[in-house]
Amino acid sequence: MTKQKIFLVSILSFATFSTLSCTPLLALEDSKHQEKLNPNGPLMYTGEGKPEALAKLNMNALKRLDFRVEGASCAICLGRIRKRLESTKGIAKVAVAIQKPYGVAVIFDSTKTEKDKIFQAGLKGEKEKVLFLDDQEEKLDKMPFILIPKFNSLVKS
Repeated sequence: MTKQKIFLVSILSFATFSTLSCTPLLALEDSKHQEKLNPNGPLMYTGEGKPEALAKLNMNALKRLDFRVEGASCAICLGRIRKRLESTKGIAKVAVAIQKPYGVAVIFDSTKTEKDKIFQAGLKGEKEKVLFLDDQEEKLDKMPFILIPKFNSLVKS
């Protein structure tokens, strides 16, 4: 065999071997990634309700709070707000729209927390001047299966 043929064969066998050996790893990584994707689409960030926390809620006192966020301009800032809200006692679910207009939806137990406490928790430790505007609060009969903020890029104003 000539040097060119040997070189070509070695490259092809290396490419075949590396493709075969890496494919299961890539598929595994993709399947893990797929599980973490949000079923609402790429524009929403939804927290998962913790079953033990949900069990302690008064389902007859559930309320939904939607509000618009101004001053937070990136997904990381909005993610911090979401995490702070999720860690607040009495909050069952939180969803954040990470594309303008930025919106947040919160499901909470009105016997354990109220709107002002939710706003304080969301702004706690925030370095930027962030405002929560146009809040809408409503009573719920049951826990929604999917939570999408009313203020989002999908709704035409």
